[in-house]
Amino acid sequence: MLEWTLVVIFVSTTAALSYLCYNFAETLNNIQARISDLREQVDDFDELVNTVNASETYYGDPIIQNLVTATTVLSETLKDVARIQEEIAGDAEEEN
Repeated sequence: MLEWTLVVIFVSTTAALSYLCYNFAETLNNIQARISDLREQVDDFDELVNTVNASETYYGDPIIQNLVTATTVLSETLKDVARIQEEIAGDAEEEN
């Protein structure tokens, strides 16, 4: 009787851990997809801000220049996050 109880506990624990690992992996995939979407949106916004800054009407405007700087910093940070994700996944290109 004790053996069956231990087997049932072991199987139950294994099933619960498998379920948790599956959900964890799905959550990480969703987070990665959302970060990728965010990176694309920030890149598009960066392009827009740089286009506005390059126009004659707003060229040199300090507020637009601050937007360009902040957007560039955010874009670079998201690129670093994407690079780290690639390294974790093993997809990063080896640097020479």
